[in-house]
Amino acid sequence: MIRGALYRSGSPTEGGLQRVCRAGWKRVYSIYGPRTTSNGLRNQAMIETGRDERRCDGPDGEPRVLEWRSGTASRNHSIPLILRDVRDSIREPSQGPVLIHCWNGLHYAGMISAMALRQFCGFSADEAEAYWRANANFSTRYPRIIQHIRAFRPDAGLALTPAERRHVCPDPGHLLAAREALPP
Repeated sequence: MIRGALYRSGSPTEGGLQRVCRAGWKRVYSIYGPRTTSNGLRNQAMIETGRDERRCDGPDGEPRVLEWRSGTASRNHSIPLILRDVRDSIREPSQGPVLIHCWNGLHYAGMISAMALRQFCGFSADEAEAYWRANANFSTRYPRIIQHIRAFRPDAGLALTPAERRHVCPDPGHLLAAREALPP
């Protein structure tokens, strides 16, 4: 969703983490902190250090390391760290993109993604909310997530140049049309 720098998913399996590692990704954030899902097993390394590692060999046999980081959505201090990593990936593509995950990749990972669109792509609160709604489960409502998306204020220190925006940002126009088609 931030081309080449930020993507979202559901909770990865061990096999999924290995595939992401082999593909050259270097950072994955669990929005559930040291858990793999909202009520899943706790990861001891994440509890102790805030991160875990997966090692793999890349396509050329070179060793790679994937950091699986704890980044809870309920703590505001995690969001600036994630956004700083995304900005660094935009400016230095060799760092690889950032993957954020919650249980299904819909609600909390979507919230962080919507905030990233506000931060890096200049999306308005309406556009970011439309993005979230277009990609969330329609049978549930999360008013706190909407409140967080709307209350988010971009950090001027993480702003992108116009050229960087053109390179990585999606067009918000289709999101507003999608929002109008969604049930209230």
